[in-house]
Amino acid sequence: MMKLQILSTAACLAAASASGQSILTFNVSNAQGSGSFTADVAQSIPLPTGGHTYQSGVFGPLFPMDITDGAGNVLATINSVNAFSVDDNTATPNGDATALLNFVITAGSSDTTIEVLSSYVTTPTPYGPTPNVIANAAYTATDSNGDGVSVTGASTLTDFYVNGDVNTGTLFGSYGTGVTGGANASPSSSQSSGLITYGQSINSFQFASNFTVTANDQVSGNFSISVNSIPTPATGVLFAIGGLAAAGRRR
Repeated sequence: MMKLQILSTAACLAAASASGQSILTFNVSNAQGSGSFTADVAQSIPLPTGGHTYQSGVFGPLFPMDITDGAGNVLATINSVNAFSVDDNTATPNGDATALLNFVITAGSSDTTIEVLSSYVTTPTPYGPTPNVIANAAYTATDSNGDGVSVTGASTLTDFYVNGDVNTGTLFGSYGTGVTGGANASPSSSQSSGLITYGQSINSFQFASNFTVTANDQVSGNFSISVNSIPTPATGVLFAIGGLAAAGRRR
């Protein structure tokens, strides 16, 4: 199993800045310490319609992969991760700007707080004037040691922002609820905004999730946001650096 050790958020930011673009970030912490994982655009596959896709073990590190702190303590294990961000207006008349992220991660030996940050997707020409938007967040927890499982946090766990990143954007909505189950259970939850006609143009978006999972247990997440309208003219997606500590905005 591969191990990843990043000593500080500052170091993560420096690495992301060197490549210029980040696709996704995990920040984890528990009683043992804290650490992070960031995938940048150099580890992804460019798409002909604009944007990129990142898949476990493709161009990036092999999974499963441990996230450790500076002392080598295993804080969490990423079992798999896939990210997809695209503006496909070259492929369909109306065009979609989409960001999707799904992952499976296992907590360390104590209850572990996990912060997940998507890529920051920008479109040089706004989608509007009243684009259709839909956001989704789903969680499944799995008890791995027969003592029950929970994924907890705020009343909703995933925040979706438009017209800016998670520090500067407008909150579109918060979706996804925590789950709790007994021994050997695998409880799940799923929540969607439904299709919403947004009252102004959208030129960028990003989402962030923050939750705590019980020791040694596993959680899978599946998040997405899609914006649809007729941009003029059609242009490709640009990726900007996602601030690694940005998801703390709503905490």
